[in-house]
Amino acid sequence: MKNKQLENFIKASTGNIFKVISVTLALLLILVSTFYIGFYLIDGHLHTHKKFGYFQKIIFNTRVSLLEMQKNEKNFLYYLDYTYADAYELSHQKVKSSLYKIIDHDSQQYFSFSAHKAQDVVDAMARKFQNIVAEQQKVGFSEISGLSGKLRKSIHNVEDKIKDILPLYVQVLKLRRHEKDFFIRNEQKYIERFRFQYKDYLRVVRESQLDPKLRDDVMKMGKEYYQTFLLLSESIRTIDILQDEISDLNKNLMIKLNQMANLANRSVAQGTHKVDSVIFFIKMITALISVLGLLYIGIKGIRYLKHPAK
Repeated sequence: MKNKQLENFIKASTGNIFKVISVTLALLLILVSTFYIGFYLIDGHLHTHKKFGYFQKIIFNTRVSLLEMQKNEKNFLYYLDYTYADAYELSHQKVKSSLYKIIDHDSQQYFSFSAHKAQDVVDAMARKFQNIVAEQQKVGFSEISGLSGKLRKSIHNVEDKIKDILPLYVQVLKLRRHEKDFFIRNEQKYIERFRFQYKDYLRVVRESQLDPKLRDDVMKMGKEYYQTFLLLSESIRTIDILQDEISDLNKNLMIKLNQMANLANRSVAQGTHKVDSVIFFIKMITALISVLGLLYIGIKGIRYLKHPAK
């Protein structure tokens, strides 16, 4: 009888141990599978996070280089120094290089279309800046060079000829007033006033009682002054228009860069959120499996203590 009870006890204990081991192995298998799937998902999301993080950095560098272009453009026109024209081109190449990097690394075409468009815009900006440099060469890099120097020389020649002839001198002073108003305000209306005043200047010269040779010299010098001013004002107005066009292009480019940056920022944020979600899921599954395992072992233990032979 005792041998029979012992045999039943051993059989029941062996069966319970086997069940505990089977359940434990099943729970461990679920846990390992959860970790494997979780780490696989995390690796994918981290790859996405890293890729878009790279785009974030490149787009930021592009913006910095674009700001350098703007700064060098303004410095060139303010200081009239070729150094800033060279620096502008260097910044232009940096922007293009950054955009090329975006295109090269964008295998899934998230940014390529916008980057290609941005390249076209930045190249258009650079061409217009080169036109500004060319126009500034015409104007001159000082008051004695280019058209500025020619204008200064021509008006001084006229003034030297007629400084003792009051009616003509007054006409020249009126021309110079409109000239200076234009240089200060850069408005078209002062060019038109200059044109009108020049006609009045010609009329006064023709009606004057000057020696014919002197009158011809005054007419010739006045014409040179007039033509030089028109050429100079045209270049200055062209520079002003080109600056406005570059400003518009820059705004357009910044919009494209902002759109690209927003997409990169959203993708990085989504990647971070997904990684956090997967980690939270793994923690929850781990905790649940641990609780279930402990509960199962506890229940089996209690049953065994109450009915050791079963």
